[in-house]
Amino acid sequence: MPHAFYLGVDAREETAGITVLSKETDGQDDTTVHLNQAQFIEEAPEALADRLQAFVSERPYIGRTTLVVNTATERGAAVHEALGALGLDAVDVTLTDATTHTTGDENAMSVVLGIEEALESLATLHQDGALTLDGLNTEAASDLARSLQRYLDDQVTNDAPDGPTSYSAALTSASLAGWMASERTFDPTERLKTDMRSGA
Repeated sequence: MPHAFYLGVDAREETAGITVLSKETDGQDDTTVHLNQAQFIEEAPEALADRLQAFVSERPYIGRTTLVVNTATERGAAVHEALGALGLDAVDVTLTDATTHTTGDENAMSVVLGIEEALESLATLHQDGALTLDGLNTEAASDLARSLQRYLDDQVTNDAPDGPTSYSAALTSASLAGWMASERTFDPTERLKTDMRSGA
């Protein structure tokens, strides 16, 4: 059974890419990451935030899901703000065309992240055989599989697109989730779980 879920959100001008990756570690410390959900959603930021709140409030996601939102876009920043208004702690990631990221500390809730580093995290999981993308029959899941393969092919020819919005929202949202699954061990939903236990 997965012990953690990572929900990446990349909200573009009209459509948001939403990807959930589940992470499981067996007794041998081998980690596998599986594509759990992949969707394109056309909703206003507040409505999308409501949908995400309902999603992470259900089993098996409740108390085990890390939300990570690309706030480099206007809609992404609005989604992040709306999630905060609902009491959800989402990691604020500003995707840039740089190659590195900076954080205040290892548990920072606000990060500047280069798109290439995010993509490399997902690609490395895939190339190491730790990422499985099969099992979902959605437009976003198919787009993700194609876009990831195209990205891997482009790395061979050094012909990559320029900037975060040049990539599919399915790929960038999955990359946010994959980067978080690879880089972080803390649980930014701890405050929400505490509030739920206390009835706040």
